[in-house]
Formats: sequence, structure tokens, C-alpha cells
Amino acid sequence: MKIKVSCVQMTSSKYPVKNYKKILKILENGKIKNSNLVCFPECMMIFSDEVNLLNNFVEQWYEKFMTLIRRFAKSNKVFVSIGSIPFKKKNKKFLNRSILINSMGREICHYDKKHLFDVYLSDKEFYLESKNYDKGKTFSTKQLPWGNLGMSICYDLRFPEMFRKLVRKGANFFVVPAAFTYTTGKAHWETLLRARAIENGCFVFAAA
Repeated sequence: MKIKVSCVQMTSSKYPVKNYKKILKILENGKIKNSNLVCFPECMMIFSDEVNLLNNFVEQWYEKFMTLIRRFAKSNKVFVSIGSIPFKKKNKKFLNRSILINSMGREICHYDKKHLFDVYLSDKEFYLESKNYDKGKTFSTKQLPWGNLGMSICYDLRFPEMFRKLVRKGANFFVVPAAFTYTTGKAHWETLLRARAIENGCFVFAAA
């Protein structure tokens, strides 16, 4: 069975209104509408570590964004992988959550990022994802019309044992939505994607 996959490459800002307009324009593209599966990158609606901005997204934009994606999926009979958006927990922290929407516009699976990006690349460049986010606890796969999808997010790519576990759960292909840094992406992004594909015998859909 053939499958047409569109991987949306976009640079998101810390302002949801700008990202929403950009996503809306992308969804109106005829090539996207004719896909079976559309994959978006990590942090697609907000790229920020400012708590007030993350809270504003949850309160003002989460439902509006989800409604947009659900309607697009249903009206075009297409599956959509929401790369990731912040999901607020009861303890006030967030989960970096990837969501799978089916062609009826329904949420059928989600995955919360297990490996958080806490990295010091230099004295001036460092990332502390765990400051605002808790790590996920489970692995997620979902049977689709074309095979079993294994879900991951960005930094997970560096942990090959996770992808072996997804294969043992039946995964035939992986989604790897990401917001890789320029420094690490230039050196490792494509190499790691190829490695996960080769060692598991799986296709990899990587929107970044």
C-alpha cells in the first residue's frame, strides 16, 4: 500500500499568533491536502522557555489550535502528526506532547517526550528543558492504515534503545518531530536519522 507523507519544515517563534498564521497558510497548500499523513515539527505553536508565554499558549491558543488541526484533518481525510505542543499538568509544569489526529479529526494517540534536552554546548549556549517540563513515562505506537507508527520527539533520537523498544511494540515507521539546534543539527541530525532507520529497518518521517 502506498502512502504519501508531507513533512512540514518551519521555524516557529515564541509568539503563537505568528505561528498560527504560518500554519494556517501551510494547511491551505494543495500539496499538503493531498497527503495521507502530514507531519509537523516540535514546538510548532510556540518555541520558548518563558513560563508566562507557555501559560498564555495553554490558556489562549491550545483549543483554537487543536480545532484548526481537527477540522483540517477531517475535511481533507488526512492524518496529522502534531509534532509537539505544551500540555500543562496539575503540578503546574508541562509535558512536551506530540499528538496524532486521524482522518476523522479525532485524537487517537499521544506521546510525551521522555528524554529532556538539558545540554551545555558552551558557556553561552545551553538548554534546560527540564526547567519547565516533566518527562513522559510511556512509549507510544499506533496502528494506522499503512502500518504501525512509533512516536518520538527530537532529543529521543539520540537513544537507540528507545527505538528498539518501539519496534518490539510493532513499529514499522517512526515520526521524529524536532527543533534541533543549529550547532547539533549541522553535525548530527541527518546521521542519526539514517542510523535509526538502518538499525531498525524502518522508515523515518522527520519534520524539523
